[in-house]
Amino acid sequence: MKIQESSESVNELVNPAAAVWKKADSETISLSPVDIDKQPNAYIRSAWEGKTYGNIQSVNASALTAGDQMFVRLEWQDTGASEGEFASAAAVLAGKSESVSAMGSEKEPLHLWYWAEDRESGVYASASGPGVFARSTLKEIPACAVRADKNISVVIAGPKEEVQGQIGVVVWDGSNDERAGLGAVSHWVSLDA
Repeated sequence: MKIQESSESVNELVNPAAAVWKKADSETISLSPVDIDKQPNAYIRSAWEGKTYGNIQSVNASALTAGDQMFVRLEWQDTGASEGEFASAAAVLAGKSESVSAMGSEKEPLHLWYWAEDRESGVYASASGPGVFARSTLKEIPACAVRADKNISVVIAGPKEEVQGQIGVVVWDGSNDERAGLGAVSHWVSLDA
């Protein structure tokens, strides 16, 4: 995916409906469910065995940088059903790990830039496996979303220095009570300047 440098303000870049995003290169990224065998505990593996999760199959993604920040815009078609117990959410994964589909590991945790429909701002965390997230109170990250019917567009930003030539994407369908490791995740997506 091509990354472009922008001179726009943070307020403009974090707005998924801003004109700057219409000019940005975009790429469709395929998503697939996190393997049931990789779920973090026996309860989840048992309760979700044979159930459908990871419902969102692809996202359209764009990336812009400004200063020391990277802004990633994700857009996908939601099921349109009302939210369940958990809100629809998305995250960008950054760092180095053998496989993004495992959402990091204890040995190789990833940076997680997280947005959820029931939050007013983004959450910065580390990911050391499916659903094994540790929230940081040291950093706040910009995130903003727009919903139009079944279409969700979200921009999530994080420190550019954490991106090592690639990002991963995770999306959770709130209407299916997806959360933690029960989401749809991408492969590593290479970034080009």
